[in-house]
Amino acid sequence: MIVYAATLLPEAVDAISVGMRLLSGSPYTCRRAELGNGRSREWSVPLGGTGYIILFEIIGDDVVVGAVRHQREEDYRR
Repeated sequence: MIVYAATLLPEAVDAISVGMRLLSGSPYTCRRAELGNGRSREWSVPLGGTGYIILFEIIGDDVVVGAVRHQREEDYRR
């Protein structure tokens, strides 16, 4: 995993970790991402008034995380 953020609040790390655990048990409940390949999905992890988006693909029985992004990033689509 590549981490670009120099620091994350402990609350953010905890919220993302919980999101990843939930994601591993039920990946097909997440909304489809608009990447066009049909396997990509997004999971929204709430944190206060904002949160994070986990972008992942389901490949066979595996869930492969491609990115974790904050919803307030400049190029995040709403």
